Amino acid sequence: MKDRAPTRVGASMGRPEKANERRMKPPPNVLFPLGEAGGSQRLVNSALKVSSSNRGFSQGRAGRIEIEAQLRYCKECQNETVSVRCCESQTMPKEDPKRRLVDVTELITKAMNNTKTGILPKIKGVKGLMSKYKIPECLEKGILRAKRDLRVYKDGTLRYDMIDLPLTHFYPKEISLSLKKAKELGMERAVKVKASVITSDPYQERDLVMPDVNTCTRKAAKEAYEMAGVGPEDIDLVELHDCFATAEMLHYENLGLCKDGDAGRMIDEGEVALGGRVPVNVSGGLLSKGHPLGATGIANIYEVSTHLRGEAGERQVEGAKLGLTHVIGLGSACGIHILEKAN
Repeated sequence: MKDRAPTRVGASMGRPEKANERRMKPPPNVLFPLGEAGGSQRLVNSALKVSSSNRGFSQGRAGRIEIEAQLRYCKECQNETVSVRCCESQTMPKEDPKRRLVDVTELITKAMNNTKTGILPKIKGVKGLMSKYKIPECLEKGILRAKRDLRVYKDGTLRYDMIDLPLTHFYPKEISLSLKKAKELGMERAVKVKASVITSDPYQERDLVMPDVNTCTRKAAKEAYEMAGVGPEDIDLVELHDCFATAEMLHYENLGLCKDGDAGRMIDEGEVALGGRVPVNVSGGLLSKGHPLGATGIANIYEVSTHLRGEAGERQVEGAKLGLTHVIGLGSACGIHILEKAN
């Protein structure tokens, strides 16, 4: 924890839901021109296969294509290139944009080495550049974006809705906190969100007066376990939406805490009680809170976080490191979070 850092990555926004996305069709991973060599899908992978058999200007070598771009040179190795970086430094302009031969194979090989990529993913480029100087983006960006299924817009930005963006970095003074006090507080009470999932039940012919909370809970649970990389057997405690006594039993099974039909046995054998295999609703559940509607989900997260911090007092689940929260909204929607003790 430092008062100042050599590099800070931040973001600013203003009504992001109104921002013009400048989306391209097909949406590319990198603003690298491929001309006709990329095929209908504008794939760098296709350009790598271009040879003299179908392109007279490729001079017999696969991956040499003709594109319109600025020529640049590296001050360190004196090599000519279209890339903005070489030898870990920025290249300099040498010639104005014109059609020229570019060895995409050489560029992609360097990019794979720089990104430590073994198998090249499908990378979508563009047919041509519209900018004045026609400087292609580095193919390293294309590889990294393709791995994470990210698409770039025509202005070179990646945009996303920041309304729900969690706060992860800040200066202590921004929250009226001194650096000394921040260090005193430390990270001892930190709780990590390993999974956050919300689902709705799939459409089906049914009575809308009786929402299908079981289907959406099972779907959310499956996605949450996959996101967190854990299984129901790893969970130390659960706070679930027990809007009725029978609902709690249904959700034992929906959350995978037991096999279908075993919910009654779990209660009889004390597996869900404090001190049992997987304590459920040791807070007292919704009955203890008066079923506070919208506050239910927050209450469940607060309860599990309290146990992970070891601050739950007489109802403390000893050794709790991983907890699950579950909430239902009739309609139907289900939210599940898997929380982990950070330290």
